[in-house]
Amino acid sequence: LLNNGEFGFVDISGIPADVRKFRPTHGSEERKRFDAIDDYASKLLGESSQNLPAHTLTSSVAARTKEPQGFVEVCLRMLVADGTLSAQRTKTDFLLGLSANGKQKERQRSFAASFAHELTTQAERIAGLVSHRLTVGTYREELLRELLQRHIPQRFRAATGFILGIEQQLDIIIYDAIDHAPIFQTGNLVVVPPESVRAIIEVKSSLTPAFLRDALDHLDGLQHVPGFDQPPAFTGVFAFTRPGTS
Repeated sequence: LLNNGEFGFVDISGIPADVRKFRPTHGSEERKRFDAIDDYASKLLGESSQNLPAHTLTSSVAARTKEPQGFVEVCLRMLVADGTLSAQRTKTDFLLGLSANGKQKERQRSFAASFAHELTTQAERIAGLVSHRLTVGTYREELLRELLQRHIPQRFRAATGFILGIEQQLDIIIYDAIDHAPIFQTGNLVVVPPESVRAIIEVKSSLTPAFLRDALDHLDGLQHVPGFDQPPAFTGVFAFTRPGTS
């Protein structure tokens, strides 16, 4: 919260809870910037054995995210206001740390990050042994499919194959195996009805702008397949690496 341009607090007890807004609107550019600051600040505090002075944390996050220090400072205040961070006043500054809620969130983030580390390690292992790009790509698709299968509800299956009426093979299809049996299945290759599909994921070893555009165009075209939108299916693109900063 702003207090004459300095880190401080104001009384919000008289403001109804349903109109308090501690974070930018979902989907906005400010929210993306805010979330990046939230993630990195929480990571720094999670790795630290003690709370950090506000000016130290602000400088570190600003350097990492390339955001203006003033914007970072406002975001940190918002994180204090919404209960993610705790703040303790000192004679010259504020000490910032993770609140109980913030620590739980950081544990969940670290847990999710462990999956990324697992995938990266296994993907690099095969790439170090085999130079055949198609084989490496197929293996990496299988790594992601197996990971998803371990963590999605049992009624769903993660496979590769086709949706009836669509000619192009899809890298990963997650479908409802309880209410809809595959029309064809051999191993992990399936042909499923559109109404059974709950998610489609396109997988690439390296994400380039050209691949991203093609993948998004392809996924967008699926929205017009009869039955595919009942209920709406998740569509996404997954890449193991992203070259450069484009």
